[in-house]
Amino acid sequence: MAIYLTIKDEEIEGKGSFKAVYHADEHYSIKDEKGNKQAEGIAVIYEGILRKDPVALVHLWDCLLAGKNKRPNKSTIEDALAEASNDGEDFEPLFQDGVQILEGSGFFKEKVTEMWNQMEQAKEFMKDEDKAMVDMQYKQLNEARKELNRQKK
Repeated sequence: MAIYLTIKDEEIEGKGSFKAVYHADEHYSIKDEKGNKQAEGIAVIYEGILRKDPVALVHLWDCLLAGKNKRPNKSTIEDALAEASNDGEDFEPLFQDGVQILEGSGFFKEKVTEMWNQMEQAKEFMKDEDKAMVDMQYKQLNEARKELNRQKK
């Protein structure tokens, strides 16, 4: 599975790979003050995509292009995403592509599924007031996911 972005008049293929997963973990995972991983990079990017954060699109493409020989820098990726979104007016198709590759690529699918499972399991170990917050967050992300998937079809 692949998605495409035009960068400097060239259509570039972005796809899942070992390098993409490794790059996401190296650069975008969340770590605590001791350096212990709290959230995997792919999960952080995926949540950002669901929340329609344009920065998450840059991070996703930074990872998807990790294995390219002539890899564009983040600034070039930002410019290409701005152009693809009609200068920031319509990011929706880009978010839809992001969900599609993160949920459809074998390199990412398991990590995304694991994120959903962890959110479900976390509720079992929380106090009631924390459960309500996590449940609300889960529902919001799931609704965003359904909406982006529905619009893509």
